[in-house]
Amino acid sequence: MVARGKEADYVFVYGTLRPKARRLRREAERAMRLLEERGEYVGPARIKGKLYRVSWYPGVRESSSDSDVVVGDVFRAPDYVIAKLDAYEDASTDPRADTDYLRRRKRVRLADGRRLLAWTYVYKRAVDPKSRIPGGDFVREAQRKSAA
Repeated sequence: MVARGKEADYVFVYGTLRPKARRLRREAERAMRLLEERGEYVGPARIKGKLYRVSWYPGVRESSSDSDVVVGDVFRAPDYVIAKLDAYEDASTDPRADTDYLRRRKRVRLADGRRLLAWTYVYKRAVDPKSRIPGGDFVREAQRKSAA
């Protein structure tokens, strides 16, 4: 739960930090636990974007098309938790930084229809167009592949 009196913000997660992604990868467990224990779950959400499988984890790329949707979840988390997520994600808010992800605010639509701005990790490196995840849902795609 988010501590009272602490600075907190919304963060949109779409890959290994999603609640349903538990057990997909051991590397994510500590970051997931921190987010769940120190953050507050807001709900399922979507953003405009294209989702790619980068390695065992996904990366979101910007898109202005309404048909390009990425499925994820929103948490409200204290700044110190978001800073730890930056380290896990190899992210910065500085676009010139030599990191894999740029943390930036994007418009998010919650499943209940509310809209808000949430920090989102946007992948900065090149992606293979063939690695695009259909439907923009990393968890569903990972579950589908593990069942095959």
